[in-house]
Amino acid sequence: MPTHCYDAGHGHRRAPLRQAIVDLDDRKVLPVLDTGVVPVSTQTQDFDEATVDARFGLRPALKPIRITQPQGKNFTIDGGFIVGRSGSSTSATSGARARSSRWRPTTAGRCCTRARWPRSACRTRTRAGNPIWRHYEFLANGLYEGRAEVELVVRMISQVGNYDYLIDWVFTQHGAIRVDVGLTGIDIPKGVRSTTLHDPTAAADTAFGTLVAPQIVAPFHSHFFNFRLEVDVDGRNNSFVLGRLKTLNVQGSPRKSVWVLDEEVLAREKDARLDEPDV
Repeated sequence: MPTHCYDAGHGHRRAPLRQAIVDLDDRKVLPVLDTGVVPVSTQTQDFDEATVDARFGLRPALKPIRITQPQGKNFTIDGGFIVGRSGSSTSATSGARARSSRWRPTTAGRCCTRARWPRSACRTRTRAGNPIWRHYEFLANGLYEGRAEVELVVRMISQVGNYDYLIDWVFTQHGAIRVDVGLTGIDIPKGVRSTTLHDPTAAADTAFGTLVAPQIVAPFHSHFFNFRLEVDVDGRNNSFVLGRLKTLNVQGSPRKSVWVLDEEVLAREKDARLDEPDV
């Protein structure tokens, strides 16, 4: 566990960098990495607006943008139930003060609580900026019709350590359900010796991260999210059908090949697993 100490010889605040790699299956401590003591940056790295403005200055504020629904909302709520599990639901924070809900997911996964965490989830209707349908018919004297795409978004923001995760369940007018995951917050810091990229230690200090401030590196890493959906639509008397386009060769035709739809009824969730694209 990182701790802070003071170097009595120089009087500078320093931090030892120690890291233990643990095999959780065998419950054994593997290598313990100790890279020595590095100075802790004495500059403030607070992210509040006043501190940033004092150190670097701020760009002019944007002009306000207002989205209104003068004739009321286009959705209704039946019961107000949200399914949530431990983890992100227990760390839900006040995400969007406008159009906010009083409901917070519970670890039980079936119902919600009202009063303890106000404004922990929000629901709003947004314009996607795309047409959900349009057509311009040049054969009919320029006849045009179009509809703006509107989405219903149910959002929860979870603060986990230095990160703020935005989980958006997006319900579209064409029947699709999409999950958008956003990540904001502050970088996870690692103390290093380098103050600039020209320092002799910079190459080693930034081999696995970016120098974001003097003596502070943000390490490279990944975040993974997993979702499990209940696919019983309107009861259990339904089947999940996976359709794949299959190429067929055509003989005796100017077309060399055609596509046909190959459909398969999947009986188990495991059968519906799709291969991840190569990264």
